Amino acid sequence: PFRETGHVLPAPVPAETAAEVERLAQAAVRALGIRHGITHTEIKFTPKGPRIIEVNGRLGGFIAEIVQRRTGYDMVAAALRLALGLPVTDPDPARLHGDRVTFQYLLVPPAGPLRPGPPALLDDLGDLPGVDLVDVSPPADWHTDWRRGTLGAIGTVYGSAADHTELRALIGQLAERLDQFWRDPDVPRTGAPRLIDTVDNSIDLSIL
Repeated sequence: PFRETGHVLPAPVPAETAAEVERLAQAAVRALGIRHGITHTEIKFTPKGPRIIEVNGRLGGFIAEIVQRRTGYDMVAAALRLALGLPVTDPDPARLHGDRVTFQYLLVPPAGPLRPGPPALLDDLGDLPGVDLVDVSPPADWHTDWRRGTLGAIGTVYGSAADHTELRALIGQLAERLDQFWRDPDVPRTGAPRLIDTVDNSIDLSIL
């Protein structure tokens, strides 16, 4: 199944692809007659090029958080100022495309009726180079349901890497440790979802 497994900034796409995505998102917003406020547009890459999934008149989930971690820019404050008719400044493009890759990796369960192991199995995730914060809080009696998508995540790993190649290696290490966390002796393991494997398939774009 296609599920959201995290966010990467900047996205690992060529500059010309990023420009095409931006043009498509802007065209979609204009076609809807939106002239004021903030939008969250989701776009999927297809063999025929990028295609719109949906346009939302709101901030995207998790997007404001990763932008603020990356640039210091507060998208929530900007959205509120827009709603109040107050002027806003744009985020600094140089900080959006800096010298490191910022990521948020959602701890989404693999497909199947699995039950998470004890949280202690995840205690050392924060020791991996590049991991800044691990936010995990699965209830002891909680059973996973991969069909809940992002809502089924038991937490988030926050961090950064020197480049996308280093990020792939880091996500691989995280996924290997998560494979030990998800357990059910009667169900074959499918492996923890890997953020970087799906990031090439879709992209989120927020426009002020």
